[in-house]
Amino acid sequence: MPNQYFDNIPIEYKEINEDDFDSKLYNVEPKHLIELDKKDNGFIGNKLLPILSSDFKNRNTTIINAGVGQGKTTAILNALLYYADKEEYVVIVAVPFKSLITQYEKECIGRGVSKQRIFNLLEIDNFFKKEEKQEEKKSWGEYVDDEEWIKDHQNKFNIRNYDIHILTVNALLGNSGESLLQSRKRTEYFNRLQGYCKKQNKKIILLFDEIHASIHNFKERFIYKLWNYYGLVHKAYIVSATFNEASKEVIKYLSEFTDNNIKIIESLREPVKEKQSDLFLNFYIDEQLDKDKSLIDLISNLLANKKRFDILVYSKTLAEKLIKYDKKSKTKKVGHLFRGRELEINKCFSNVFNPTEEKRYDKSKINIGTNFSTGISIEKEEHTFIVLFPKNLSVKFLNNKGIFTNGSNSIIQALARQREKGEIHIFLPNPLGLSEKSLPKNYSKTQKTILLDEFEKCKILGDNFIKYSDINKQRNVLNQLYGKLHYEVESAIKSIDGLSRKDEMNRLLFPTKEILILSHGEKHLVRDFFGGNLPSYILWASITNQFLNCRLKNIKIIDRIYFENKDLFFQVKKLIEKQKFSLVNLVEYYSVYHSMYDFEKIKFFIKSIYSMFIVIDGKKATLAEKQNILLMILKVLFFESDVFNSRKDKKEILQYYLASCFCHSNELLVNEVPENYFSEKIIKIIKVFKKWGTLIDIIEANQETYKKHTFISEKTFKAFSKKYKALNFNEDFQFLMDNDLLLSTNVFAFKDTFSRNKTKKEMIDSVYNLTKAVFFIVKSKPIKIDKNTVRKNFINRKKIESIPNLLFKELPELIL
Repeated sequence: MPNQYFDNIPIEYKEINEDDFDSKLYNVEPKHLIELDKKDNGFIGNKLLPILSSDFKNRNTTIINAGVGQGKTTAILNALLYYADKEEYVVIVAVPFKSLITQYEKECIGRGVSKQRIFNLLEIDNFFKKEEKQEEKKSWGEYVDDEEWIKDHQNKFNIRNYDIHILTVNALLGNSGESLLQSRKRTEYFNRLQGYCKKQNKKIILLFDEIHASIHNFKERFIYKLWNYYGLVHKAYIVSATFNEASKEVIKYLSEFTDNNIKIIESLREPVKEKQSDLFLNFYIDEQLDKDKSLIDLISNLLANKKRFDILVYSKTLAEKLIKYDKKSKTKKVGHLFRGRELEINKCFSNVFNPTEEKRYDKSKINIGTNFSTGISIEKEEHTFIVLFPKNLSVKFLNNKGIFTNGSNSIIQALARQREKGEIHIFLPNPLGLSEKSLPKNYSKTQKTILLDEFEKCKILGDNFIKYSDINKQRNVLNQLYGKLHYEVESAIKSIDGLSRKDEMNRLLFPTKEILILSHGEKHLVRDFFGGNLPSYILWASITNQFLNCRLKNIKIIDRIYFENKDLFFQVKKLIEKQKFSLVNLVEYYSVYHSMYDFEKIKFFIKSIYSMFIVIDGKKATLAEKQNILLMILKVLFFESDVFNSRKDKKEILQYYLASCFCHSNELLVNEVPENYFSEKIIKIIKVFKKWGTLIDIIEANQETYKKHTFISEKTFKAFSKKYKALNFNEDFQFLMDNDLLLSTNVFAFKDTFSRNKTKKEMIDSVYNLTKAVFFIVKSKPIKIDKNTVRKNFINRKKIESIPNLLFKELPELIL
């Protein structure tokens, strides 16, 4: 595999450095860089804990930047439990996902902490339940004495009972989604927590885990709410394996609670090959993954051998299709494999109409869905993890990437769910090309060649290249973005500053850089990073060994497309429209499809559909069926119609194609074509059509007129035959039948017609009739000439001046 040549390339990750923070505003200690000890099997806990322990008494914001699966959680928990056992501290753990609340509670209990000492936000209803019942039972005035009241309220929710509080970041910051106010119970809980800490002089220890996944909560109005805890925080731990630029702004805000003191602890990402899963890349063409044979064969084999596996899917829609059994389908689908196994499957996706139906990851079942891309650890031995990525669209349509909307970070987190050695199979669309000039300087010439060769094998058709992106230079990207946006409104800012606007008027301030980064920075960076193209990033990362827990084992390009005979034309049309849509939106601010020449469009769809392994109703398509599909492709590309008639369309499309070849070959001056712009084959094809075009001149020169009508001989006339013989056409037609993009196929009757001509006269007659049909509308009418009624072929020249060029890639305008 190509990745063996990249063993010396380090894993790139988002670094947190001292110079990320203004030294005039923040006190940043020199960074602690942890190198892995191979004896610890890739874990950093034994080196991390002493650093944390020596710092317990110091008031600061501590950043822990360590890879997924490196064992940082163990050290952090030990630190939290140290504080939890001290009377003067209260520990608050804030996480982005509900599943992590449960996980942290289990970890604390497993280390000897009583469940009664832990406040779990998920159980807030239970905490207040007894209190509500008591309030309903008796009012204060109904109690006989204090002793009766104390007895009735002895189990009342008391905030002082809890040393550890585990909750979500959005709850801590008061982000209630669409609602501006938190629920009554949450509001009451946080009021009691804040009041208790203030009255009892408690010091708060804050832990923000997986901070990258909580950035959307840190809007200005929610950050403002954090100041309810100002003066109470002794230490804030901020932890992630995949920090981003926005998280640096969060660090700055949180450091204000700890006298602007910042401590950075970072571990190098060094893989332990013995622990890495085997990574398999499967590049698919047809997005109907529920029909994909490679996926079906993989799952079938896993089921047959009773192996454990899970399927992470980018969207709920596809997850449902994978599970559904379609008894009407003649094509085998993934859903057929799960028939009778319904009890073995856990549907891990939400139902917006019934939130209670949402199921979490269940380690005892086959999990299929969207909600376990982060926050859970798959610790099954010899486990197979299947990850399905969407057909790549432009970042304008980010939601279509589903759970992978956040780009590389979401990919790294998803793959890292597999903690034990096994297999990871990724199904993803083809990447774009990779720009050689953008590659890092530390890549050798051999490495660059190997990397680019792999991209060339896997990429989609066309000269569309994305640039390699350095994850640690993203701050420059955001600085340039902010500078540009600010420059565009500089005059407006000056105008506003020059006005005497009263304080009571609506606030009018241009967003500061940190607010812009928090609200829009990551979305912009996702667009910029590897051109926003997930498959390109995954292929680069796989070849250069960038994933900590898995290593590339194989690359497979899936060339199968699935159709059913019923409504075949509609299916072909739908597939073409989807591919066109993808090409239009493949690169932001630029339409790949509309930049393609018409000739290139034909080549693209021949390669992306017709040249594939086509399956119809579960069987390999016959040659005749494939030719019919090619005809459908041409019909969709150049004729707006929802109706397909094979016989009629075959004749119409052939004439349309030949008309284009005649027109555009005639307009081209071959001698002025730049050297090597066309291949010798294309040059010869153009010359053949130029030669053929001279026969049209003969037809027009031999037209006759009668009462303002033009007609032509029904049969081949002598001048035409003479010209044909003089041009010595037989070899030329054979060359077209062997080499032309479309005439070399059997999609038209062209090849068969001319192959059946046994005599020169038959050949000439065929050429005459075809040439006449291409350029003229012919109607046979009876007329009287010298009192005799005769039938004549009256003709009108077809209007084909604006016909697209289907013969060759047009020359640049400068040359023309």
